[in-house]
Amino acid sequence: MEQRILAHGRCHPRRPGADPRFGSLLPELVLAVTPEQFAAIAAGALTPRPAPQVTVEHLHTPAVSVAEQARLVTGVLLRRKAASFRALVADADSTLVVVARFLAVLELFRAGSVALDQAEALGELTVRWTGPQEGPAGRGGQPPQPGAQDAAGEPGTDGAPGLAAAGSGPGSRNGQEYGS
Repeated sequence: MEQRILAHGRCHPRRPGADPRFGSLLPELVLAVTPEQFAAIAAGALTPRPAPQVTVEHLHTPAVSVAEQARLVTGVLLRRKAASFRALVADADSTLVVVARFLAVLELFRAGSVALDQAEALGELTVRWTGPQEGPAGRGGQPPQPGAQDAAGEPGTDGAPGLAAAGSGPGSRNGQEYGS
């Protein structure tokens, strides 16, 4: 260690200033900002920013009734006898309505009121009406009304098999409504 101190003890790093040949390359400093403008810029930079807010409006969408969508699908299929699912949801104004109509089609299928045809996987889905030709509960093609009685005088299905009318209105929590 002593040899290193003796050999390098007088070594110091060079601390030169700017090379004179490069000193003339710097442009002259020109301030085009008045003191008032500079004060306004400083005030804008030093003003506290409002705290970011997280909005929740998109989380509270209106409820969509599966029973109501089933009545709409039933009405269309009674008039047309068959329709593609794309045509059944053409007037849907939100994804929630599309989901509710799909669930309504599944409920109608489970009840045996419609048949589903699909030529290939992920292809066009065709929905055909296979229920009574005169419409639910003998209404001559009119979709069922909520709270009405079925052919046996019992409240609930209103002639549309698989669709409970009781408790299926807005605000229902019986599993027949989505989006609340």
